[in-house]
Amino acid sequence: MRFLFSIHRWTGIAVGLMAFTWFASGIVVHWYAFVDATDAQLLGGYSFPLDSKELRGVRLPVESAVGAPMRRSVLHRLERQLVWETETGRATATLTDARSGTRRAGVTLAEATAIAGRLVSRPATDAQASVITKPDAYYYEQSFRYEFSDQQSFPLPAYRVVFGGPRPIGVYVDPTTGRVAAVVGRRQRFTRLFGTLPHFLNPSFLRGHATLRWGILVVLLLGAFVSGVSGLVYGIWTLWRQRRARVPDGTDRRRPLRRSIADWHNWIGAVFGALVVTWAVSGYLMLWYPEVTPNPNEIARLEGGTIRPSDYRLSPESALTVVSSAGRLPVVALQARRLLQRPVYDARHLNGRSTVVDGRTGVILSPLPDSIVRSIVRAYLGRDDIIRRISYLDHYDAYYYDLHGRLRPLPVYRIDLASGNRAPSPLYVDADRGELVGRVDGDYRTFRWYGSALHTMDFPVLFFHPTLWHVVLVGLALLGAILSGTGVWLGFTYLLRLSRSSTSPKKAAS
Repeated sequence: MRFLFSIHRWTGIAVGLMAFTWFASGIVVHWYAFVDATDAQLLGGYSFPLDSKELRGVRLPVESAVGAPMRRSVLHRLERQLVWETETGRATATLTDARSGTRRAGVTLAEATAIAGRLVSRPATDAQASVITKPDAYYYEQSFRYEFSDQQSFPLPAYRVVFGGPRPIGVYVDPTTGRVAAVVGRRQRFTRLFGTLPHFLNPSFLRGHATLRWGILVVLLLGAFVSGVSGLVYGIWTLWRQRRARVPDGTDRRRPLRRSIADWHNWIGAVFGALVVTWAVSGYLMLWYPEVTPNPNEIARLEGGTIRPSDYRLSPESALTVVSSAGRLPVVALQARRLLQRPVYDARHLNGRSTVVDGRTGVILSPLPDSIVRSIVRAYLGRDDIIRRISYLDHYDAYYYDLHGRLRPLPVYRIDLASGNRAPSPLYVDADRGELVGRVDGDYRTFRWYGSALHTMDFPVLFFHPTLWHVVLVGLALLGAILSGTGVWLGFTYLLRLSRSSTSPKKAAS
């Protein structure tokens, strides 16, 4: 038992400091704010809504104007000019003037400043704009899945437009397309500095060294696990021994303050040690972090190839008229793409919702009919599977939910398959756009319940009652921080007393 005591004491001091930092920063991470632009911010950067009258004579860009087959093309405003933003098989997008069809070289710094100012409702004269060619303290990550990889998720170079004053805010704009890439305000700065930086150990000097960061985090989690197990066993043994050794009147000869703190620490630690062990083990799974969001290759299966102007019998003007006649919200961007093999227009509204119009017939497809949903599932799986149930969800469920303010699109269709483990199930399809937005495979299912749920307590019974979830999670994190702090204090005082007792015979001999 003394061996366990030594392990717990020595690892506890070092790991206790780390655990205190992790628990305290974990509270901040709980309210973490992503820096990458939301759909509302992205669409807000497109200026004013489109008017069908001004689209008269506007046609889809031709392949020769963009230099490659077109995967999709978005019609929107760039300041006062109508442009097509076209994605090809290449890494970058291309801008063309919607009226003349001529190719643009990108956006200027002044245009990026105007876009940023309109987005945050601040005058452009208050901004300081510059060009960055490498990641900075905030513009480097898009989501937690990139914390442990060297993948660059943001376009570079980029325009950085910073507005000062009592509420400083920074906006990052893609110079190729004028698209808003990231927005950094007070909350993003605070949660980065006191949350993700210490919690995920991602200071700038470790960025780009994923293997080294992995190694450090694995060692730290191993130390927390060893300290938690040894503390759990030693704490129970200590409490049992103290109970037997205590004098009849219930007192002992230790100093009252240290004695009360030690008793409190041991009693709470015996219970909390089990949670620390669980937290450390689930922390390893958090390093794994598989995604419920499909990757680009999976999404490409549903595109059905490239688009051509000859595929569309409906002009952009007519498509916008159809949407407006249906009483839908104003449209800020009109995207031409394929839904399976069908050419469609995807009218994007300011609230993030969409209205999809068939590019040949002019029929509104939103929300998607059952037949198209089944075709999407068939195209994604590459075969026919038995569909057990298709549910229309206007709310989140146990697998598909928002993450730290990053709201996944709603409504969606949840498709449950009856094929066991042969295919991901359930699948989630955007009910308006027909895009696959989520799929639950075996890896994610394991991570969801043994990693995320145990580590962040986002069990449905808590997660769908936000106030209760905040109280439980923050309460446990506070308790962990207090317990780690008292453990470090007890460890230092013990070593100090041990040092004094070892030197006292020498003093007596002298």
